[in-house]
Amino acid sequence: MNVADMLAHAQDLERGGRLDDAEAAYRAVLARIPGEVDALHLLGILVHRRGRTVEAIELLEKASKRAPRDVHVLNNLGQLLKAVGRLDDAEKRFRRAVAFAPGFADAHNNLGTTLAARCRTDEALACFRRAIEAEPGHTLAAYNLATLLLKNDQPDEAIPLLGRLTGTGPFAADARNNLGFALFETGEPEPAEQHFRSALEIDPAHADALVNIGRVLAERHEAAAAEDYFR
Repeated sequence: MNVADMLAHAQDLERGGRLDDAEAAYRAVLARIPGEVDALHLLGILVHRRGRTVEAIELLEKASKRAPRDVHVLNNLGQLLKAVGRLDDAEKRFRRAVAFAPGFADAHNNLGTTLAARCRTDEALACFRRAIEAEPGHTLAAYNLATLLLKNDQPDEAIPLLGRLTGTGPFAADARNNLGFALFETGEPEPAEQHFRSALEIDPAHADALVNIGRVLAERHEAAAAEDYFR
């Protein structure tokens, strides 16, 4: 079996949930070719999934040394470094990725979240905008941009972004709640309440939506009803 077939077999094992066998298969590739970049990369992702992030970082750093212009390795390494709080190192990897591939939306988005975590708001906003420019349908970047705009007291710009995210999808409940918050902050409590309630239709335990409905009711001087939502 050649290396390509060995890697494909390892990926099939991983997709099938046979993680011990998949890990052994990736290691078999590395036993044959110790610096094989794809094996280092894929094994790193797998061991991270298995909770061994420090080991995963070591593997991806080896892969990146072997293939310094591989933007997917750089991006994934940046995510792992960010996960363990090494924000300086994560930022460097994401910046390299977007330097080599200016249209790589995921790397722009990940650079944005790293900068936001470092309270570099304007730079983070610019990164999210670049991600959306590179990939207009990048919902995570749109959600991150809208969320940061709200935190930065810019609800007017956040509203149309959130409006596009309120359908189905992983951000629907949060987007509806955040859209309601933006509308409430701009003096539109009635449509805000509708969005808070629609967030609860998706996630009945959505804590922020519950509190926000309470805020709307309190503003209408419905103290007893509001209290039910604050509990």
